[in-house]
Amino acid sequence: MSNAPRRSKAEIARIRKRRKLIAAGVILAFIAVIALSVSAFVFCRVETITVKGEFPYTQDEIINVLAASRGRSMFTVDTEELADVVEAALPYTDGVTVARKFPKTLSVNAKTAKKVFAVELSAKIFALTNENLKMLEPVPAVPSGVIPVECSGIATYELGKPLSFSSKAGDDPAKKVLTEIYTAAQNEEFGDISLINISDLNSVYLIHDGRILVRLGDTGNIPNKISLAKKSIDEENKLSPAQYGVLDLSIKKKAVFAPDDLKDIPEVTAYLEKAEEITAPEEPAQEATATDADTESVTDTDVSAPAQDTAAVDTTITNQTQNTAA
Repeated sequence: MSNAPRRSKAEIARIRKRRKLIAAGVILAFIAVIALSVSAFVFCRVETITVKGEFPYTQDEIINVLAASRGRSMFTVDTEELADVVEAALPYTDGVTVARKFPKTLSVNAKTAKKVFAVELSAKIFALTNENLKMLEPVPAVPSGVIPVECSGIATYELGKPLSFSSKAGDDPAKKVLTEIYTAAQNEEFGDISLINISDLNSVYLIHDGRILVRLGDTGNIPNKISLAKKSIDEENKLSPAQYGVLDLSIKKKAVFAPDDLKDIPEVTAYLEKAEEITAPEEPAQEATATDADTESVTDTDVSAPAQDTAAVDTTITNQTQNTAA
């Protein structure tokens, strides 16, 4: 038999009452949380859009792209998706971020996309892209400071979206090697790249300063090859800064330079001949709009794209697909 003292009826009643109060408190707290959540969804809705950064568009143009988000719950708007919408609609924006500022504001930050590559789409029509191959605009000639890219063909291209050299989803080795070359060149401060050719991924090459053919071979160890190229060309330039030649990096961890006459380097000769036809005259740099001021959303702004020199180019180039050339 248990020796535990028996509780009195009054004590049992107090315990039951305390349990009921606790249960009621839990229920009330749950109801309060639900009520607050519902209130937040109902009352925390996008009313204001602010824009900061430096970009070649007006603030109202960026705001107008996101006008459809006004009135939506702050909790349900997908900020990454909205950033992608801005970059696709206004291609010269880059690094766009959209952040929530409760209770009713979306804050947009953007910068200007850098012109890096010019990939030929068809005869004398090039896709001007940033370093990530996002298509900025079609142009009839290659602007100064932009790297022409020769390839076996473009699978898909769309204004404001990355180009694709392959029709296989998630598998684009040509795009990968191109971005690797550019990134490695930036890291090594290896400038004056006149052309990159990725037509054959077993025989990738670039042309430096319009006079030195740099054979990279296959797509392996690109950062190391670019590092070797930089060191080797720096040494050769000390001896003769104007000489033509071929730098072979296709042998692992070796850089072999052979001076040569221009006529005996067909890749460089072909580049120089084509460059005269496709290079655009230098133009004044496009000014970007810089702002740190918050601008309230305007939904009735007439939006027009910034003027670009695309004479004789069909600018209705979005959502087009080409078959990759053999």
